[in-house]
Amino acid sequence: MIAVVVIAIVLISGSGSDNGGGAVSPTIASGDDLTKLAGDTDHTVYWAGNKPNTRTEFERTSDGNVYIRYLPPTGDPASQRNRSLTIGSYPVGNAVAGLEVVAKRSGENTYTIRTVPGAIAVSSVNKPTSVYVAFPGSAVQVEVYDPNPAVALQTVLQGEIVPLR
Repeated sequence: MIAVVVIAIVLISGSGSDNGGGAVSPTIASGDDLTKLAGDTDHTVYWAGNKPNTRTEFERTSDGNVYIRYLPPTGDPASQRNRSLTIGSYPVGNAVAGLEVVAKRSGENTYTIRTVPGAIAVSSVNKPTSVYVAFPGSAVQVEVYDPNPAVALQTVLQGEIVPLR
C-alpha cells in the first residue's frame, strides 16, 4: 500500500527534484549529528522530536527518502526497525494535493491536524499501522509508522510531527 500511495502522489504532483546528500546507511545519531544529517538533505525531514528511552536512527536512501526510527535503548537496531516508531519523509512535489486524491479512495480515513491548519492525515483500513501526513506548502509526504496503529495515529493527531532542525 505504501508504494501505491507514494506512486500516486508522485504521478499527481511530479517529483524530479535532486534529492542530494547521497544515501546514508542506518546510523544511530542524536543531537547535532542528527540535525547535520537532516541538513544535508535537499528537502525537509520530519520527526517526532526527542523521545525518552530511545535511540534515534537516521537513514537516507539513494532516492532521497529519509527514515527516522525510535529504537529501544539497547539491542540490535536491525532486528528492532519493524517494531519501532518510524517517521518517513518522502519528496513528492505537492504533498497535500497528492494526499487529498488518496483520501478520496474507499477504505481511507481522513483526519484534520488541529495544530497545523491545512494539514491532512490519511490512514487506510488495509494498513492501519501507517498514517500519511502532508503539510501546506510542503513537497514532502510523511509516513508515521508504528506496529500499534493507535500510537501512529496519536503521534500525528497530537501534533508531534515537526521538521527536524
